[in-house]
Amino acid sequence: MAFMDLYHTRKGALYVADCDKCGRSIYVHEWTAEDPNEERDAMRAGKLACPDCNGRTDPETFQDLGRKYYAARYSADGYMDCTEWEYGTNLRRLLREVRAQYCD
Repeated sequence: MAFMDLYHTRKGALYVADCDKCGRSIYVHEWTAEDPNEERDAMRAGKLACPDCNGRTDPETFQDLGRKYYAARYSADGYMDCTEWEYGTNLRRLLREVRAQYCD
């Protein structure tokens, strides 16, 4: 990846709750959600819809996973070329894995 540079960022807060109907874990991520506070509050109140079924989040399973996650990817400045984001809780390990994956 000679023409691409490795970028990393600390991701925002991550929230999770299970669907009361199908049991799927539903995530709301501050980094990618359009309005994370509204979605988080709906999740906590049991009003966030499950994307797989007509169920809602179970407020008893709500968890705030904190801000301990990182994202990294290769990207070419000025171009749309980039790899998929990779995620991890340990920044050094994440960067090492991304480098190994793309043979840097």
